[in-house]
Amino acid sequence: MRTVTARLVVGADGRNSRVAHLCGFDRHAHPDELLAAGLLVRGDMDTGDAVNMFIGQAVGQIAAVTRLAFDLYRLYFFHHIDAIPSRLSGDRDVGAAFGYLRDTGVPGEWLDDAQPRGPLATFDGAHRWVERPYRDGVVLVGDAAGASDPSWGSGLSRTLRDVRLLRDALIADKDWPLAADVYAEQHDEFW
Repeated sequence: MRTVTARLVVGADGRNSRVAHLCGFDRHAHPDELLAAGLLVRGDMDTGDAVNMFIGQAVGQIAAVTRLAFDLYRLYFFHHIDAIPSRLSGDRDVGAAFGYLRDTGVPGEWLDDAQPRGPLATFDGAHRWVERPYRDGVVLVGDAAGASDPSWGSGLSRTLRDVRLLRDALIADKDWPLAADVYAEQHDEFW
């Protein structure tokens, strides 16, 4: 076993931050309401150079399809937690996911020959955050400090903002605990 010391430890390990948990930060979250099922597929879909959104007849169900490369597409099915019986996950639910995508208006011919190229997984869209993401020499940035609904896709920009704020505070003050406190206050004001 080896002991390592540091002036400051930065936790940047995502919306279910293990660092936040291990260091005793109080995590807050809105209740799960919006779920997003995502799947990477190979196929031939006439999506153009756009994100294609489909709003289904059923309340609280939306789909998105976008091309990532020549024959590689990302499919999403967004739904209220009560809209379908269970979360979609793994190979066993791919057929059901395609059915829900069709129901929201995704053209059937886009899905007919689509082949999964990654796992089907469902994520909740609940906001999660830590108030005052600094304590006892540990600072949290990005989704570890505060994660918004991932369907808005702002996680990376929030992470980069946090890193910039922390960097600026550390450059401005040689007292790193005080600088980290400044960062935490700025983070909370923005969050």
